[in-house]
Amino acid sequence: MGHSNKTAFHSGGAAGFQGTYRSNRTSLPIKTADTLFNRIKEEFHSGRAYVKNELARSSRTLALSLDVWTSENQIAIMGIIGHWISPDFEKREELLEFTEINGPHSGENLAEVVLKMLDELDIAPKLLTITGDNAGNNGTLCDSLHDQLLKKYDNDDDRFRIRPLMRFPPRHHQEWKEVSPSKKVSYDVDTRWNSTYLMIQDALRLQTELGQFVQIHPEVQALQLIDDEWSTLQQVAKILKPFSDHTNSVSKACPTIVESLPIYWSLDDLLNDVRNAEGDFEDVNIEIRDAVERGIRKMNKFARKMDDNLLYYVASVLDPRIKSSLILSRMSEQDSGLIVSQVREFLKKEYPPEPFVSREVDHLRPPGMSETMWKTLRKVQPSKEVSLSDIDKYLDSPQVNWSHHMIGDADAEWVLKWWKANAFNFPLMAKAARDYLPIPSAEVGIEREFSNARDVLGLRRHRLTRRLCDG
Repeated sequence: MGHSNKTAFHSGGAAGFQGTYRSNRTSLPIKTADTLFNRIKEEFHSGRAYVKNELARSSRTLALSLDVWTSENQIAIMGIIGHWISPDFEKREELLEFTEINGPHSGENLAEVVLKMLDELDIAPKLLTITGDNAGNNGTLCDSLHDQLLKKYDNDDDRFRIRPLMRFPPRHHQEWKEVSPSKKVSYDVDTRWNSTYLMIQDALRLQTELGQFVQIHPEVQALQLIDDEWSTLQQVAKILKPFSDHTNSVSKACPTIVESLPIYWSLDDLLNDVRNAEGDFEDVNIEIRDAVERGIRKMNKFARKMDDNLLYYVASVLDPRIKSSLILSRMSEQDSGLIVSQVREFLKKEYPPEPFVSREVDHLRPPGMSETMWKTLRKVQPSKEVSLSDIDKYLDSPQVNWSHHMIGDADAEWVLKWWKANAFNFPLMAKAARDYLPIPSAEVGIEREFSNARDVLGLRRHRLTRRLCDG
């Protein structure tokens, strides 16, 4: 009740709240705040035990995404989501931590929160990556957590796998409604994704209404745009639209690092076309091209960080429709060859084949198989000692033609379903797929949790009124 209606626990025991139930000829099953608190606590511990068992049962490795948020009533909260792939190649994610932060928001203090959670759920040996924003304390968090875990696990231990990843006054608002009752121009907010694009789109759509508003209010005549300026806005909107599309795409579901390289490289192509006035951007003026040049320099700064982390390239080859072809097509022959070689060496080091032990039972004919077939297979099948590593077999074979209609072409889980169907043929690569395919490229999931928490943990939960109860 308290959670679903976003009301404070103590409200359940209030006479007015109880009276609301009695007026409907029903009784409130939970009489006091303590009873509600204890019941929630019991359910939490039960759910916690279930998550711990699920992690032990179905996860090989674990990728974390995390963020810190401060509620309106100044409660600092850290949220952590775990991402993994089950043995049946089903993508799983669970909220593993949502706790108040005591003390400073330093990387060291945040690392203690993560470490406590890892110990409580017994998942420290499975930790593979951490995804967060580019706040400085996240780098310190990873370094501090790494140092703490080194005290428990040898750096060469196979289980130790962590890797660091203008405003109008109110009067004008009312006057604008007289010109455009139902539509307005969005604000450009520096900290909000795509707000510049949305503002420009609104202005272009409401160009007639904006002109009418300026005619009615000569005090803002200086804000009237001329035709060349409207043309510039159209060009800017055309450039910003792909950024908006990518943002909306990755915000609908939790994106993984498999999608990172295609997105970065497609935006790189876009910006280069603008800078060189090619393709759809032949008419872009020099001022915009100069601005894009500065944007390219900034983007290259982040791209170099990707180049320093091999995991992006490892993840990209795990899509059987792509394998190494994207790397080969985007880089020089020398650079692409080096990257693919490093990916191959990394996979072979992380996923060595099981040691071959010859057993007498291997030489026995399986029950139900004819003697002739048994001898034929013994003669033509390669021995385990000389069989090609499935890592080499996967990387050296052509990419899969994904239009064969065996699996829905537009299925969002196409890659996972392919690996489920082909794990027998590529057992080592299938392990890598379970490890790296769930790694998030952004902390979208935990931001959704914080968005849901604004009502539960914000000021509104302290404002239970009779009107709210009667409603």
